[in-house]
Amino acid sequence: MEALSKLGIDFKVLLAQIVNFGILLAILTKLLYRPILNMLEQRRKRIEDSLKKADEIDKKAASMEEEVGHKRALAKKEATEIIGDAKKTAENDREKILVSATAESDRVKAAAREQIELERKAMVEETKKRVGKLALLLVTRSLQQDMGEEFYERNINLALKEVEAL
Repeated sequence: MEALSKLGIDFKVLLAQIVNFGILLAILTKLLYRPILNMLEQRRKRIEDSLKKADEIDKKAASMEEEVGHKRALAKKEATEIIGDAKKTAENDREKILVSATAESDRVKAAAREQIELERKAMVEETKKRVGKLALLLVTRSLQQDMGEEFYERNINLALKEVEAL
């Protein structure tokens, strides 16, 4: 004890401090350390539960992925069949449309030829009338100069009646 007093340490104060520290340690252990340990234990259990659930979810996901793969294969097979049927239907429709279009094209061509022929005939008739009128005009002028007005009037009226009959 003397050695402690030479160092300037009071034994009674040291003992009081040791007791106070022990009390503080007991209180802290009771109030803080055990609740913290309990909280850490609960957290560890939650993490374990979460890991177990994650494993279960992974297993379910793997089985669902396998099921999805199977369904995807079935869907792909069905899609291939549908596409094949659609191609056949489209080819049949294309053939029908082609036949129909060819028939319609032939009908339109025939109608166009008929229309062209009618227009050609009308143009020929119109040309004949114009040529007749021009010839009449030339003859009229020529006769007017050579024959006189009375002869001109009679022949012109007769020629006009003939041209109109055409």
